[in-house]
Parts: sequence; structure tokens; C-alpha cells
Amino acid sequence: MVTPNKLQLSEPQLQAQIAHGHIGLVFEPQLEAAFRIDYFQRGLIFRNLLFLLGAMLIAVTPLYDSLLLQAPAPYNSKAHVLQFGIMIPALLAGAVFSLLTATRHFSDIITVIVSLVVGCGMLGQHLIGVRYGFDMPLEFTGLVIAASFLVARLRFWYYLPAALALLVAAIAAEILIVQPAPAGWYHVMATVMLVLISAIAAYMLEYVIRMAWLHECILRKWSAQDSLTGLLNRRAFEDAAQRSL
Repeated sequence: MVTPNKLQLSEPQLQAQIAHGHIGLVFEPQLEAAFRIDYFQRGLIFRNLLFLLGAMLIAVTPLYDSLLLQAPAPYNSKAHVLQFGIMIPALLAGAVFSLLTATRHFSDIITVIVSLVVGCGMLGQHLIGVRYGFDMPLEFTGLVIAASFLVARLRFWYYLPAALALLVAAIAAEILIVQPAPAGWYHVMATVMLVLISAIAAYMLEYVIRMAWLHECILRKWSAQDSLTGLLNRRAFEDAAQRSL
């Protein structure tokens, strides 16, 4: 089905944006508004899958914490509060709000909030592990940021402030609370590199998606409109008539 707002965009407008580029990951206002609507709608399924997968992975961590890694009982009791009392409910709530029509338009901000909650939960588990002599890697906090960057389909500039805030919080916790031995700083460096690489990949991914979207809009216009008159061709006319009926 041809999306109406894509046909309302003029070909010269699209071609001009392609020629101008979008290194700042932003189009001119009309194109940007249309792109954000399309990007948001296509991203809903990805973030819902991320919410559900994240909840499942966190739910099974107590099994290998206890059975394989033999985590101390005090650590398990406190970590379970974070896992089952905060992180999993936040992920499930995010999935529900993104599925409900009444709250779906808040999905972007909800996803950012859920990411911060889960990231802080991972950081909290790391700090609890330090207290009880259990190695809960700091890199899991970076993994939450990477997953949000690459899978949740949030716009790069929209999520970047939250990602930086969570990364700064993780580094500050290491400096002020953990105070690791020199070798322990490799975990901090690995986390920073994980976030940096995922941010670069997220920027490149959105750049490519934006370019593909511009070309898709042009191809849709070519397939639906007569090049001489600008009127809908028979196939596009029948689609428009069916929607109207």
C-alpha cells in the first residue's frame, strides 16, 4: 500500500535533500516530520521484541548466577530485588505501553526511561557484586546502552543524552565507590569502548536508513504517478479508491 504522506512529498524536494546530504541526521522540516512518523511506526516491533527479550534474559540470570557461578546468597537476595522488582517490571511495562494504542505515541520517551532503569539496575548489581566479592561485569551496563542504540530504533540524537548520562554514572560509580585496582580499569575501558562503538554504529545505521527512505519515497512516486501529469496511475488510483471506500 502506498503511504499517502510519501506521495505528497515532491520529487525535487527529495532529490534536493539527497544532494544536500544529512550528516547531522536531520532533513528539512517537512521531510523530517514525514520521516519521523515512518521511522517511529517501523521501530515499534523492534523495541517490543527488545523489551520482551530483555525481560526473558534477566529472568534466567538467577539460574546461572546460583548454579554455574555460585554467587553468594546475600548478593542473590539483593540482586533479585533489582531484577524482579524493578528491571523486569519496567521492561514489561514498556512493552505494554508500546502496544496500547492510547499510549503508543509515548513509546520513544518510555523506551528511554526503561533503558535508564535497566541500565541503573545493571549498575546496581555491579556495585552489590563488588560489596560481596562477586564479579558482576560493568560491561553489562554498556550492553544495555548498546542494545538501546542499535535495536530499539530510537533516533540517534534523541537517545544520545541518556546514553551519555548512564555512561557517566557508571564511570562515576567506579571512581567514587568501587575504586578498582589498576587492572580493574580495563572493565571501565571496555565499557566505554562498547558504548563508543555502538554509538558510531547507531549513527551510521540511521544515516543509511535515512538515505534509503529518501530513495524509497522517490521510487514510490515513480511507481504510483504519471511522470507527465503527476496524476496517480491506475494501480495507485485503485489503492486510493479502495482506502476511500
